[in-house]
Amino acid sequence: MPREFYSASDAARTLGISLDTLRRWDSQGRIKTRRDSSNRRIVPAKEIERLRGDARTEHQVSARNRFSGIVREVKVEGLMAQVEMWSPSRPS
Repeated sequence: MPREFYSASDAARTLGISLDTLRRWDSQGRIKTRRDSSNRRIVPAKEIERLRGDARTEHQVSARNRFSGIVREVKVEGLMAQVEMWSPSRPS
């Protein structure tokens, strides 16, 4: 029987994010959560599916952290960084 709700920590682990990020997304409205009888944050399984793209919905998480390739150069200036990547599937 599939789970209907996940604890906040289980949801964060499943999504590959930190618990702080999950809390921040909740306060920003990027993820819908509920509260259980002990006032703990719980996440519906459908929300996790939506964010992972499992439900094939049109509201999916950005793919910016899913780049694959080889880092060729990193330029750091203060808190900003520019990363040059090379991917064997794309021309140089």
